[in-house]
Amino acid sequence: MAKELGATKEIPILKWTWKCWNCGNATPVVSYCLEANYLQSIGMIEKLDLILVEKYPLVRLIKYPKPIGRVIANFCEHCGKPQGNSYISRELQLWKYYGRKEEGRQFLVEMTLPNNLTVEDLKIESVESQPYEVRVLEGEMHHKDFNWENNDPSNLILLCKDCHNGMGSKTNARRSRKQVRDERRIRREKKQADKWRENYYAQKRK
Repeated sequence: MAKELGATKEIPILKWTWKCWNCGNATPVVSYCLEANYLQSIGMIEKLDLILVEKYPLVRLIKYPKPIGRVIANFCEHCGKPQGNSYISRELQLWKYYGRKEEGRQFLVEMTLPNNLTVEDLKIESVESQPYEVRVLEGEMHHKDFNWENNDPSNLILLCKDCHNGMGSKTNARRSRKQVRDERRIRREKKQADKWRENYYAQKRK
């Protein structure tokens, strides 16, 4: 990992616009994008987080009770609500590893920072305590259209557990659950009706 970190001379700071989860307005967000053991983004490296706080007014510090402590995140310029770092990390992963981005999304390199980080700055757990290979293999299948019964290969994508937990909006998740319940109810009622019809005609033939 030290060799991989040393190979990166400059760390890009990316800026793009997305839809706020609270007010629905377009708001800019920023994050660094560093490949070291796995993709590092805002909220993961304190030294870089503090630089973002100094340079961008919409990046601020949130203080939570222990054991969470303090977290640095982007804030919506309209309603002032914090934007989840896990969602930002997920978008960067889709863009960097799969070449995917939401429609109209443009990732612009605002600036670059010289890489003077050390392995201690990353605060990554040792391979012995949590092997990276194990985390990669422990993936979950995500349905792009949020329909859990649509298992067409074009509708499936493999994500790690953290990314899958942050995928999609709560509204879509609630809607998809309702659709699934309705479909199951319809199939159950149809099955019961077919069974009743079969028994009825069987008794009539006797």
